[in-house]
Amino acid sequence: MPESPVLGIKPGFEGGVVPQGDEATFQVIAVGPDQSPAARKAHWTLNRLETRYQWYALYGQWNWEVTTTRSRVASGDLDLTAEGPQVVSAPVDWGNYELVVESVDGPHTASATEFYAGWYAPADAASTPDTLQLSLDKPAYRPGETAKIRIEPRAEGIALISVLSNRLIDMKAVPVTAGENVIDLPVTDDWGAGAYVTASVIRPVSADAGRTPVRALGLSYAPVDPGPRKLTTTLDVAAEVDPRGPLPVALKIEGAAEGETVHATIAAVDLGILNLTGFTAPDPEDHYFGQRKLGVGIRDIYGRLIDGANGTPGSIRSGGDAATGLKMQAPPPTEELVAYFDGPHRRRGWLCPHLLRPALLQRHRPGDGRRLVEIRHRAGANRCSGS
Repeated sequence: MPESPVLGIKPGFEGGVVPQGDEATFQVIAVGPDQSPAARKAHWTLNRLETRYQWYALYGQWNWEVTTTRSRVASGDLDLTAEGPQVVSAPVDWGNYELVVESVDGPHTASATEFYAGWYAPADAASTPDTLQLSLDKPAYRPGETAKIRIEPRAEGIALISVLSNRLIDMKAVPVTAGENVIDLPVTDDWGAGAYVTASVIRPVSADAGRTPVRALGLSYAPVDPGPRKLTTTLDVAAEVDPRGPLPVALKIEGAAEGETVHATIAAVDLGILNLTGFTAPDPEDHYFGQRKLGVGIRDIYGRLIDGANGTPGSIRSGGDAATGLKMQAPPPTEELVAYFDGPHRRRGWLCPHLLRPALLQRHRPGDGRRLVEIRHRAGANRCSGS
């Protein structure tokens, strides 16, 4: 730790995102060399960040660099004490922001943190000039609802909005202006478990526009809430059992209606086997309702829209990460291994208890499935999973 107190900032929100129109709240503290709160005077400034692009020609080729402009939104003074942190808050609209806290007494020290205000934080949407900021107003939708798509083109033009999965679901063209634009999309059953929403903004070619790209593309995935089709499972397993004895396993299923048929599997496998291959338990929810790979290609005439002045042919780049292969996370086992699997079982009504080895059928309260796994004479860890 430095000899003088340093400044710390803790956001009062998660994920680096503040809802549009809300207040961004932070806790600010001064920490001394002994890592305990200390007294210090400080000044805080909340800035709004705006990104622009500077084009330049070098050796006959055009390139660009990012220019960030900071506009002060709010500021204030803090008299930090050894009693603990103090709260700083200010209202924010959509966009990128940063909070800067600087000391005003003693040796100079400063801390800063960036965050986003809006519906969600775009994935580095300002890193290239031809990437369009696109965000959704909700984390998931249901058929019949209306999804609001926010795009932020850097120039006026026409936006082609598409809804895609393994095919084209919907498409429409709307005029947009520079800055924030909100577009409504109806959510239908054709969206399935989720769909990709893309926006391609094309502006007219004009000499006055300089080197601004004539096309910007944005993409975001819109999940569809499965609603009552989603089941929740809870597995109750003892932390330790004796060798050559049974392992009681209870599987509880929530979300199924009374009298509905439920299929379930239970597995108990030696953890050493799983570590050899880096195996992860199957996730039925992700399999049926998870995000799918975009199954269509996007084509346009962007190449014909590029200004050919001082242009040079692009180079084709290919390749990727090498396959990681099997990971030896543990030495090969030297003892007798445990690997049991049972199921799927089909029962009318709530899942009834069963045994992984022949035994009497026991009944428990509705929604519980009981199993007994025979543990051999060994010492080690096992992983139990149920779905």
